[in-house]
Amino acid sequence: MAYIRIAIGAAFAALLLFAAWTAAAGPLEEGLTAADRGEFETAFPLLLPFAKEGNAADQYKVGLMYKIGEGVDQDHATALAWYVKAAEQGHVLAQYTLANLYFYGQGVRKNTPRALKWYRLAAEQKFIPAEYELGSFYKNGEGVPRNSAKALKWYRMAAEQNHALSQYNLGRFYKTGTGVEKDYVRAHMWFNLAAAQGNRLSKKNRDRIAKKMTPAEVAEAKKLARAWRPK
Repeated sequence: MAYIRIAIGAAFAALLLFAAWTAAAGPLEEGLTAADRGEFETAFPLLLPFAKEGNAADQYKVGLMYKIGEGVDQDHATALAWYVKAAEQGHVLAQYTLANLYFYGQGVRKNTPRALKWYRLAAEQKFIPAEYELGSFYKNGEGVPRNSAKALKWYRMAAEQNHALSQYNLGRFYKTGTGVEKDYVRAHMWFNLAAAQGNRLSKKNRDRIAKKMTPAEVAEAKKLARAWRPK
């Protein structure tokens, strides 16, 4: 009998937990759906309780609504606070958004070191735009010492995920031998991959560099581009 009472008690507790989860999921799903539809006045009061409970995705959405002034009065300071809460939990969009706010001084004093911190954290999660930004910081020496090897590293990470601008920059590095041994075959390959996505500068550079290559080198570069797959 004791085992039966325990089993019944456990089942009842599970039922209560399921009921509580279902009750919570209803408003959450309604809020998310409303936000996706752009119905922010409906979404805000539904998502705010979950943001206060620590849900990073909802903290990000609440921060966004405060930033753009949809569903609630615009308040950059409050938006920043919600973004920080989400970013500190590893929410990659919040991290990237914070980086942009600090770098461009949007609603907050421009702070390049803080921007770099959040770009780096987002990039470490393989967030492509952040990887590209870090590559550009190191290439241009903005906020950090110029470092071609580190620029190459971050551009490569984004390029290998099929980011056209990063592929273009990798092509330039191989073309000029910046941070890597000069290699026209690799340069042609990366320019070709970016050109296939509509990057006009890559197409021009590919065609120019092809004139300096032997037919065998061009054929090898094209073969590499055909075989290449995003990682």
